[in-house]
Amino acid sequence: MDNYTDGMTLEEQIGQLLMVGFWGSTPSQEIIDLIQRHHVGNILLFSRNIRDARQVFELTQSLQAIAQEAGQRYPLLIAIDQENGLVQRLGEAVTLFPGNMALGAIGSEKVAYEVALATGRELKALGINMNLAPVVDVNNNPANPVIGVRSFGEDARQVARLAASMVKGYHAAGILACLKHFPGHGDTAVDSHLALPTIPYALERLEALELVPFRSGIEAGAESVMIAHVSFPALTRQDMLPATLSSAIVQGLLREKLGFNGVILSDCLEMKAISETFGTERAAVMALQAGIDLVLVSHHYTQQRGS
Repeated sequence: MDNYTDGMTLEEQIGQLLMVGFWGSTPSQEIIDLIQRHHVGNILLFSRNIRDARQVFELTQSLQAIAQEAGQRYPLLIAIDQENGLVQRLGEAVTLFPGNMALGAIGSEKVAYEVALATGRELKALGINMNLAPVVDVNNNPANPVIGVRSFGEDARQVARLAASMVKGYHAAGILACLKHFPGHGDTAVDSHLALPTIPYALERLEALELVPFRSGIEAGAESVMIAHVSFPALTRQDMLPATLSSAIVQGLLREKLGFNGVILSDCLEMKAISETFGTERAAVMALQAGIDLVLVSHHYTQQRGS
């Protein structure tokens, strides 16, 4: 990270710590301002930005041109949640591939690899260089309202195998992969978009189950990991502290224990698990202090500027 930011002003360095979304199918005045005046270097696309394949390509090229004209020394990181299945932002602009639960039912590492490879090639053709996928949460709570079919299933070892295959498929396509949601969002009955879930288990349980797919994905070469807005009081020794804001989890568990040396992302700080407890702007600072490299503020310009 030091080499990446060498020679940058403080304002330029801060801009590289933010990943933001915007509204519209062409660059909005807000996103232009964030790139030009606030040096933001990372963009997240949503369904609200998508019409068809040609439009997406023109959009990504326009965003890159804006960054280049603003003097940014590196191309923008342009990401999307194209998990396939339930969560896929591109709609009919691309091929509709089966999601993780279907791949888990098939159980084939080769099929998982080929789906990631094909997905990645289509993303790259559209000018997208990062996919916030695969989801590697173990689906071990039938009451979970937010993971469910986004998971490969309830068998941690199978989730690990298929996750590693997908990471390799994305790599072969030239796309950065992101494992999510660390250290696990599968065994929750609360959606972190709406409130803060808690997982009470100690490290021994996480090592045996939730962390197995993350280890596998990291060994396969995943460049990034997204941290969950989930409380793990047995690890943090604090109630109601999300993993996103915990140095014990970000630094102690992910960096030191699992040996991950890639980029660590927060989940979106406008989700209610964060925004209604800490506030988005305050949480952005806390996340960076905890060891997060890239803070997501996905939706609103005022929150993005404040962060």
